[in-house]
Amino acid sequence: MYGIRWPSVTIIFVNYNGAKLLGKLFERFLESIRSQEYRGKIEVIAIDNNSSDYSIDLIKQKIPEAKIIGLKENVGYVNAVNLGLGKATGKYIIILNNDIILSKNFVQKIIRRIKELESRTKKEVVLVPIQIVGEGNKILGTITVVNVLGQALHLDYLMPKQFFHRIYPKIPLSLIHI
Repeated sequence: MYGIRWPSVTIIFVNYNGAKLLGKLFERFLESIRSQEYRGKIEVIAIDNNSSDYSIDLIKQKIPEAKIIGLKENVGYVNAVNLGLGKATGKYIIILNNDIILSKNFVQKIIRRIKELESRTKKEVVLVPIQIVGEGNKILGTITVVNVLGQALHLDYLMPKQFFHRIYPKIPLSLIHI
């Protein structure tokens, strides 16, 4: 896409004993952040929920420029993310779990997709992974979001989980990195 301005992006992740509990997967996660091929600036914020292992040292080693917020107690995932959000300076924010591996152009693809959708809709867009959040066989939610495929998901009512079965076969293999 020519003429696109590559905005700053903040990646936020929460950690609790990732080095001990996830081992090499945690290291690969950190390396996948470090190796992003993105034309804009990436800020990385790691919130450590009072780990007792060597996670903070590993984060410093793998992503030296990361801003690390080390907490004196485990405040839980949501509170830790909120702390990171308060420190974020990027135009766009990507919140990640510390047990996934990103393809080298993950951030580039996500920002390109957001820009395409914003250009088409003339509105700001929130991209979310395809996920099911709910109780029993119902989806719970209160806002309209767009998944990475550009499909609008109106979650302002209870929706049967079967609705999402139509979406999964449409995921292009290029979006899946194992």
